[in-house]
Formats: sequence, structure tokens, C-alpha cells
Amino acid sequence: MPESIEFIIKLIFVAVGIVGGLYSLYSILLSQAANSWSTVSGKIEFHGVEESRDSDGDLMYEAKVEYSYEFRGRRYTGKRIGFGLGSWNIKWLVWSAYREATKMAPRATVFVNPRNPKLATLLKGIKSFHVVNVLFFTGWNIVVYKVLTSGSI
Repeated sequence: MPESIEFIIKLIFVAVGIVGGLYSLYSILLSQAANSWSTVSGKIEFHGVEESRDSDGDLMYEAKVEYSYEFRGRRYTGKRIGFGLGSWNIKWLVWSAYREATKMAPRATVFVNPRNPKLATLLKGIKSFHVVNVLFFTGWNIVVYKVLTSGSI
């Protein structure tokens, strides 16, 4: 394989690891910041877990929720369950976050950023999906490092 192609492939894998790791940390920081945000009552308008298949045919799960809340006299809507929670092929991970977020449905506790009330979440603090994200990208980066330092792809 030409060196330039090999370099580009390595660069892509390094970039994925760095971006994924930074996103994981950013999600944790936002989720931790939500611990000091304003707490308001909200109403869950819709909730469910969608199943789909990825390009390899593997089952993917995505928790969906739509809620409304009032903050300082204005009405807002939100769809965020937790920072860093997206589609996963790990069923228990999605269902765990979903159940925690919707346990009082149709009522909800909404954590609202007082400086930006459109930024809200139903879950705060470090959750299992944060840990899995960090473990995945730590593992990814270790494997990429080992491959890069071994001298071949």
C-alpha cells in the first residue's frame, strides 16, 4: 500500500478516536454541569424506543422523547434525554436511560440551563452510557496506538 494512503488511513483512525474521546468528555462535563441547573416540572408529550438496523444489519436502539416545560414564564420544548445518549446496539444501555427519564411519565423533571433555557435535559450526572462511551473510545485509542507503534496496519 502506498505510504500516502496508509498515512491517510491512520490519520482517519486517530481522528475518530480523538473526536470520539473529546465528545465523550464534553458530554460528561455538560451532564455534570446540569447538576447545578434549574429544576422545573415538565410534561412528556411523546416517548418510546425505536429499533432500526444499521448498514451491517445489526439492531440499533434509540430512545426518543419530546417534552415541554416552562422557565421564567416562557414555554419550551425539548427532546434531549441525556447528553451523549444516541443510537446504540446495546439494548440495556438505551432502555436503562429511557426508563430513568420516563419513570414519572407523563410528568418529568427537567434540568434547564438558566443562561440558555433552550438547553435542557431529563438526566444529569454520569450515567452508564457515559461510562460505555469512555471505555469504547479508550479501547479504540489503545488499539490505534498499538497498531501505529507496531509499524503496520
